[in-house]
Amino acid sequence: MKTVMIALIATAALSQAAHAESAVPSELIIGYDSEGKVDPSPQACLAHVKEVTEWDKAATERGAQQVCAARKRHADAYAALQSNYKAFVEAFSQDRRLNLPEAVSNLKTLIKACMDHKFGITTGGHNIMIDVIENDVSAGCLTLASNLIKDETTRFTKARTQGGFVPRDAAPGCNGSARRQGIGHGGTEKTPSVAPATLARLKTLAARNDFSYR
Repeated sequence: MKTVMIALIATAALSQAAHAESAVPSELIIGYDSEGKVDPSPQACLAHVKEVTEWDKAATERGAQQVCAARKRHADAYAALQSNYKAFVEAFSQDRRLNLPEAVSNLKTLIKACMDHKFGITTGGHNIMIDVIENDVSAGCLTLASNLIKDETTRFTKARTQGGFVPRDAAPGCNGSARRQGIGHGGTEKTPSVAPATLARLKTLAARNDFSYR
C-alpha cells in the first residue's frame, strides 16, 4: 500500500511539472522587429552595404565585415537565449508553487524594455551603422536576459538539490519571501555575517536613532 501511494504521489508530481512546462511556449517569442530574421551571411551583408552606400570595393568589403560581425552577435545571442530559456523552463516547472507563465511574460517585457531604453539613448547612426547599431542593441539585451535566466536556473537547481536558497546580495529576512530564503525548499534560514565596520556604524546609528538614507 505504501509503495502504491509513493508511486501515485510521484506520478502526480510529474504530471504537474509537465503541465507547468506545457503552459509556456517551448520557444521564447519576444516580439521585436527582425526577431529570428537576422541573416549574418557574407552575401547578405555585402548586399546590404551596396544598397545603402556608394563606396569603393575595399570600403564596401570592410563595411560588410562590420555588418556581419554585428549580425552574428545578434544571432548568437538569440540562440544562447533560446538554449538558456529551455533549461529555465525545465527547471522552474518542477515547482508548482511558482507562476511560470507570468515569469516568462515578465522576461519578455524586460527584454523589450531594455531594447526601448537602448534605442532611446542612441541617435541611430547612418548608412551601415543603422544596421550595426540595431543588431548590437538587440544582442546586448538578449545577452542580458540570457545571463539572467541562466544564473537563476543554476541557483534554483542548486537550491533544490543541496537545500537552501538565498538570492545573491540579499540577507535572510530582508527579501520579503520565506520561499526565496530556502524555507520550503529543504533549506534552513541562515544568519548573515556582518562586517565589523558595518556593525559599528549600525550601533552608532542606533545610539543616535538615525537611520536616514545615506
